[in-house]
Amino acid sequence: MAKCSKCGTYARIGFTLCPACEERQAEGTTSIEPSASMPVPSSGAAPAPSPLSPKEAVQPPPTPNHAPVVEVPTASAPAAAEGDGGLGSMPVLTDSWQSTVEDCPVGSKFHGEVIRVLEDGVAIDLGDDTLGFAPFSPLGTAEGVDPVRSLRDGQSVDVRVLKLDSIQRRIILGVIAARNETILSPEISSPASPPRSLVPWLVLVSVLVGALWYGTTVPKGADRELQGLLSRGQMLEASRVALSPGRMEGYSNKTRERLATTASGWVQQRLESWMRESATPPLGWAAMAEVASVAQAAEPGVEAHNFRLHYVRGQSAFEAERYPEARQMFVLAQTAPDRSLRALAQNGLGKVCWRVRDVRCAVDAYRAAISSEPTWVFPYQNLAGVMMQERNYLEAERYYETTIRLTPNRASPHVGLGEVYIATRRYPQARRKFEEALRMLLPSDDPELGRSIRARLSWLAARGQ
Repeated sequence: MAKCSKCGTYARIGFTLCPACEERQAEGTTSIEPSASMPVPSSGAAPAPSPLSPKEAVQPPPTPNHAPVVEVPTASAPAAAEGDGGLGSMPVLTDSWQSTVEDCPVGSKFHGEVIRVLEDGVAIDLGDDTLGFAPFSPLGTAEGVDPVRSLRDGQSVDVRVLKLDSIQRRIILGVIAARNETILSPEISSPASPPRSLVPWLVLVSVLVGALWYGTTVPKGADRELQGLLSRGQMLEASRVALSPGRMEGYSNKTRERLATTASGWVQQRLESWMRESATPPLGWAAMAEVASVAQAAEPGVEAHNFRLHYVRGQSAFEAERYPEARQMFVLAQTAPDRSLRALAQNGLGKVCWRVRDVRCAVDAYRAAISSEPTWVFPYQNLAGVMMQERNYLEAERYYETTIRLTPNRASPHVGLGEVYIATRRYPQARRKFEEALRMLLPSDDPELGRSIRARLSWLAARGQ
């Protein structure tokens, strides 16, 4: 720290007078009692030099309640004229703050270096022994980060004068850039902005990209509800939601595509199970029709959805004994290009025709199903039953034997062949077939089938067979 050349107390950085002496100097009153440690210069003598130059002086640490005072040091002025209140000729310093105001106006830019990071800001060397102060922002910037807080000692910065604090006599700075990276002070707008002619185009492109991104990746409320049901496997609930009035129009194209794929796959899996095991779907054919309707509504241009929907609706009508409607649906579905679905529809048409006692229609439909899917067992067994009822035992035996060859471990075709043997009075063969069927019974088989087998064996035993 430098000492006051008049009273010997500590002076501020870059000054030879303490604040009290500066005030007296400005008021023209310099009569003070010299202390024992204060030398009195002779008249006309040059002022005693400060023991430390401004650059060598050490600034005292700031007190907790006051921001550090960063002063602009200047050289001392020439000695004043005589008439200094009886103390001899004393040096009179001009006020350096006025020159600072002139050299550093508000808005001027400087390239400086951070010399010290303080508690509430950073001190920046602006060159020519001029210091400035960049305060920390109490609120940060719009991005939540105060660029001044990222500065470090020795870092080069570009700054702009924001304010000249005449009370504390310091230069308030704002940081423009540091280390070739633009970091904006809260009070300074970005120096780099796109050309004015490009701004409308940039805004338009941003809006279009945002709209495209939102339309393809951000699902609407209806989309989110439907996708939540699909992810939990609640296909029937999702179908009923989608089929409610006005809901399908609210789905995006991507959601419709996913809904159609999921619904058609769900229906197809149950049709394949029905074709293998002739087991009614757990939810019933009416629920299957609802799901198939969703696939057709989501993608009306896909013919496969239409054929599945016709078949499922036909099965639902057949169960409800609405035979004209079922027949119409099966006729539409039997034109499907997929041979498995075509065979299903033809077999369904045969059942409808047999139920209304249209024997010729039933026989033709079953034979068409066999032609479409030669390895599918149920059209053979159904056709054997029709021949048995028509007392065409030879054809019935042939179709039952084909059924047993395709599925040797099922009990029902053995029972049917045993009935053919009884009708043709081949009782020993009939008893063997019923015994084989009894051994093949599964827990999942209809209990009525087991009772009929035991009744036939009892009947044969009563006849001594």
